Amino acid sequence: AVVTTQSTGNDRIAVFNHEGCYVKSIGCKGSKMGQFSEPCALQLSGSVLAVLERGNKRIQFICLESDNTVLSTLLLPNITNPCYMVWIISQDFKDELSGEIVVANENKAYFNTLNVNK
Repeated sequence: AVVTTQSTGNDRIAVFNHEGCYVKSIGCKGSKMGQFSEPCALQLSGSVLAVLERGNKRIQFICLESDNTVLSTLLLPNITNPCYMVWIISQDFKDELSGEIVVANENKAYFNTLNVNK
C-alpha cells in the first residue's frame, strides 16, 4: 500500500510506504505536466493518483508505477478556487481513468463524467 500526502506549501506530493516510511516526492512548483501549484486534494485508484490543484485549476492523473508519468489532465477553467474532489470509480468501468468526478469549492459542487483516453 502507498500513502500519499499533499504538501501545499512545497507544491509537491510526498509518498510513504504502508509502514509510514518516506519513499519519494513527486513534482515541484510550476504549471507544466508533473508540476503542481497548490495541490489540495488527492485520490488513489489502483496505481493512478488524481491530484487536484487549486493554483493551476486542473486535475492531473499520475501513474505511480511508471515513474510518475502523467496519464492525462482535466482542466477546470470555470471553477473558482477548487478545493475538494471525489472520484467515483464504478466497477462497470474497465479503464482506470473513467467514472464520475465531483469537484467543489466552498460554494458549489461540479459534477463531470470522466472518460479520459490514456
